[in-house]
Amino acid sequence: MEKELTISDNPRPKTIHDFGGFPEELYQMRYPAPGSPSVAMDLNKNLTKAGWISK
Repeated sequence: MEKELTISDNPRPKTIHDFGGFPEELYQMRYPAPGSPSVAMDLNKNLTKAGWISK
């Protein structure tokens, strides 16, 4: 099992449409959920302590 993770610290991440086969209007929708750089940093620190590699 790979133990490398990617953690986003983007304060304003883009909407990812991870589906297909729906009307075009659905792909135009955006959900402006805020990111949390401080949570990402804490998560990275704790994962590193546990032996995980994250970037």
